[in-house]
Amino acid sequence: MADYRTLFDDVWLRAWDLGGKDWTLEIRKVEAGVLENHRQQKKERKPVVHFKGARKPLALNRTNAKTIAALYGKDTVHWIGKRVTLYPTTTNFGPEEGIDCIRIRPKEPTGKAQTLAPVAPPPAEESTPDSAARCATGTCGTCAMCLETAEAERRAQESS
Repeated sequence: MADYRTLFDDVWLRAWDLGGKDWTLEIRKVEAGVLENHRQQKKERKPVVHFKGARKPLALNRTNAKTIAALYGKDTVHWIGKRVTLYPTTTNFGPEEGIDCIRIRPKEPTGKAQTLAPVAPPPAEESTPDSAARCATGTCGTCAMCLETAEAERRAQESS
């Protein structure tokens, strides 16, 4: 059963997208992103990491950015092609306790990079034969073709 939070639209990778387990992913791209901080009602600039085989990017907080920098250096150009292991956990933020979050393991992964398939299925209208034709890259993560490919890759990784 999927976590209900995976059923909402969200452009960012969240702890519940990890399905309660570690994922080793390869960094495909790092860019500066501007995120809306609703608590402080302001916009914040943060590094955004895109992973090979993942449909959503991860907006880095300072903790995760420092962890990757400790592994691969401060220059984000050197992060491209490197693997990191993400895991779901909780943190305390101000008066709030037990907030779901993603952290990065502070050591280089030894295993192969995985494909992070969406935990929740896409809405039915996105999973049609037409949507496969619209996916020019094979990496949209939402069309039937991409979902079938991601599931096959996940099964192959689990069996190896």
